[in-house]
Amino acid sequence: MVAGAVEKSGLGSLAGLPNNTHRQWWRDPALLRLDIIMICISVVQVTGGYDQSLLGSLQALDTWLEPMGYPNASQIGTISILMIAGNIASTYPAQWICDKYGRRWTIVFGSLFCIASALVQTFSYSRGQYMAGRFLLGFGVTPSIVGASCLVNELSHPRQRPFIGAAYNVIWYIGSIIATWLCYGLTSHISGSWQWRGPSIVQLLPSLFILATIFLFPESPRWLIAKGREEEALEILIKHHANGDREDPMVLAEYSEIRETLRLEAEQQNGTTWKSTIATPGNRRRLLVIGVLATINSWTGQGIISYYLTPVLKGAGITETLPILGITGGNSICNFFVAAFSAWLAGKIARRTQFFISYGGMLVTHVIMTILSATYAKTPSVTIGNAIVAFLYLESAFYNVAMNPLVYAYPTEILSFSMRAKGLSFSLFVTFIWYLITNYVHPVALASIGYWYYVFFCFIYAIEIAAIYFLFPETRGRTLEEVGEIFDGPSDIAAHAQVAAAAGHHSPEIDDEKVDLAQEDNKEVSSSQVVEEVKQ
Repeated sequence: MVAGAVEKSGLGSLAGLPNNTHRQWWRDPALLRLDIIMICISVVQVTGGYDQSLLGSLQALDTWLEPMGYPNASQIGTISILMIAGNIASTYPAQWICDKYGRRWTIVFGSLFCIASALVQTFSYSRGQYMAGRFLLGFGVTPSIVGASCLVNELSHPRQRPFIGAAYNVIWYIGSIIATWLCYGLTSHISGSWQWRGPSIVQLLPSLFILATIFLFPESPRWLIAKGREEEALEILIKHHANGDREDPMVLAEYSEIRETLRLEAEQQNGTTWKSTIATPGNRRRLLVIGVLATINSWTGQGIISYYLTPVLKGAGITETLPILGITGGNSICNFFVAAFSAWLAGKIARRTQFFISYGGMLVTHVIMTILSATYAKTPSVTIGNAIVAFLYLESAFYNVAMNPLVYAYPTEILSFSMRAKGLSFSLFVTFIWYLITNYVHPVALASIGYWYYVFFCFIYAIEIAAIYFLFPETRGRTLEEVGEIFDGPSDIAAHAQVAAAAGHHSPEIDDEKVDLAQEDNKEVSSSQVVEEVKQ
């Protein structure tokens, strides 16, 4: 691991520079507006969370099982796989659209397919029709994730990015909670096929919201600079990172740092083509880390819980439909609060520490759950069944300590701008390849060997902890541009930022309540001089 100075924020070389924003983000117009934008963009994650809980809940409904032909464990796996196949099919177009047409158009592309899939699934009258809708959903989800992950991290204020990037995926559980409790409510109050058609049609609402709002939000300043639209990018930074202060030292430094980084990447063609993504040791290391992260995210006990909680609960002696839906819904709510706390934690502690807490906790709780499952198989009892449910909750909670907030934030941090869209697509490709395997393996293994499948994951967790220790570098305390030094070696990017920062020393004194961590010096440079200098 390459260690660096670990700071409490993601400011890196920008730390200590005056910035015309309030320390308390909710009292600052620019940061409050920007954070609302981030929440709206993150709504793309609602669709994925909604789907995972929806499919798990539908397995408890006879009104869904009947038109699907009462699918067995293998056929349930096939239904799941069709969405994964769609995910995989769209990984290439996702990165291409993201780099060529921008982050917002990539989100639009994905949202259109998500809407189409919701309509097809809602009005399906056979398993084949439903499976076609699943494929369309997968084809839409991947571009939405790639575009939104890039946009949220590249648009965030540097001081907030460690938290905002981690919080982006938390909203996934909003979709999960809505799907589960909607199924619960409809099952309790209506009969017939609208027990499952109702939740299916609701799935299009997040994508409709995105289409209605996405062009009200700014494009990524980094993408604009890469496309030669530098003045537009600078205006976005001034408006959203400094409340319109055109001579804000931190914004001038940030603009300079981004521009210099993109200039160097363009010169080196660092990640601009698929071939260049493996051309340097730093790029190969990046791909190795995100490939390993995608792999260990796929091989956890959470993979069983997300899609197959119903058969797991039935194995613990809980067989009634409403109790199963209630437990599933309760699990989603607990996971949401843990994920939200963990996103906040991501702005406070090191990334590696968060990974170790997550996987160490999953290992311990999974071992205990395995023992309980083995005991229940020999001597079934309500007490042991309830204990299994409790440890299912705990394992899910530990999963969400790191893998909800960091599964997209960490890859986005370690990828350079030039390979960010490609790298995220690669990460999703690896994830979905594993899902393609595990979503077929999980139900078959659970049906065939029961709790012995839990034993297998005890060994998997130990291997994954070792992989984190030896492969994952610490990124905390750096800007997106400065994380590149971990992989590519030292650069003079920070020096360029410091030169640009000098522009702020003659600007009007910032209010005491504004962020001002700098030591004043005597050097005075106008912002126009600095902007012109960094353009040369």
